[in-house]
Amino acid sequence: MFSKFLAALCIALGAFASCLAFSPINSSAAMPVDSSLPIIKSPKATQSKYDDRIVVTWGKNKNSKVDKYLVMRKSVNDKTWHRLGFVSNSTNRYTDKISGDTKYYKYKVLCIKKVGGVNCKSDLTASGTAKGWCDVSICVDPGHYGDKNNNFSEKGADAKYPYSEAQQMLILGQKLADALESYHMTPIITRSSDDTGAPGVDVGDGGLDSRGLLSSGCDFFVSLHTNATGAQKKVWQQSENKVYVFANAYARSGSNFDLAEQLGLAATRQLKVTGARDFDGGLKEFDDSENDDPRVNGSTLFRNLDDGRDYYAVLRAAASVGTPGVLIEHSYHVNPDVRAFLLEEKNLEKLARAEAEAIAKHYGFLKR
Repeated sequence: MFSKFLAALCIALGAFASCLAFSPINSSAAMPVDSSLPIIKSPKATQSKYDDRIVVTWGKNKNSKVDKYLVMRKSVNDKTWHRLGFVSNSTNRYTDKISGDTKYYKYKVLCIKKVGGVNCKSDLTASGTAKGWCDVSICVDPGHYGDKNNNFSEKGADAKYPYSEAQQMLILGQKLADALESYHMTPIITRSSDDTGAPGVDVGDGGLDSRGLLSSGCDFFVSLHTNATGAQKKVWQQSENKVYVFANAYARSGSNFDLAEQLGLAATRQLKVTGARDFDGGLKEFDDSENDDPRVNGSTLFRNLDDGRDYYAVLRAAASVGTPGVLIEHSYHVNPDVRAFLLEEKNLEKLARAEAEAIAKHYGFLKR
């Protein structure tokens, strides 16, 4: 009897010896590695027909060498891999339903087999990595149209650095759209020329309402502008220099407000070379006197009509279709130093890249 017990014990110990090395899956579940298990080198991750799901696939199903598979996931901000779930060996597919703001993940698939009564896994570090993301659509609105808000007809000092808000924000908008695409996001641009906008935009109102409505179904709306003051003299020689971000009704709290603030900070950092003031945290109500005060810092603002709706037509229209959005005033075009900065295409490139990075970090495409 004792000899039979020893024999059984030896068999169990021998089976366990093949998976003696340990490698934690995460802090809550450790599993020994079995070097004899297959390694899944080339998993794939693709977006399903649903916007909030990523489908992970691998190899062939019904692999007799494994009992089941374990799908692991990691965001760019995670330090460790996290368990998503087990899948039987009769399938080679797992659907990850995404919730929250993070839309980009890495995936690994481990082979699991019970050896001597113990579940063992294939080597995590040797396993291939798939990258998958849900579509993130950002509606980019280059403010105004034509050559609106320009100093082309001015004379003397007011004519220094000929500038049009509409023209420069169109260049910035196109660069922002390109930068967003480089992070696997989908830009929807409301205008790509000097006219009022994309097909379906109402020419009669300058496209303001219909441009905001184009954001329907998008994750976020960004309208690009530069600011002015109420000065009546030396209109284009003002000293105000700060970034204002106007948040619509859906971007004044939670993670959407976080993105609004990050966009303001990103723009401010680029404009610091012109002497831009700091960008304060928190949400404030717009004040005309503070807008014209060069001693006031930049910040995220709200501005409403008497009926409580957003003051700005594009933000109001975006909110009407449920899209969180902001209108960014990239400092003041009536300040000659800011004007000179914004007329340099390389500076618009820097602004676009910084704002795209802020958006990419928010949605998990870049590490925060």
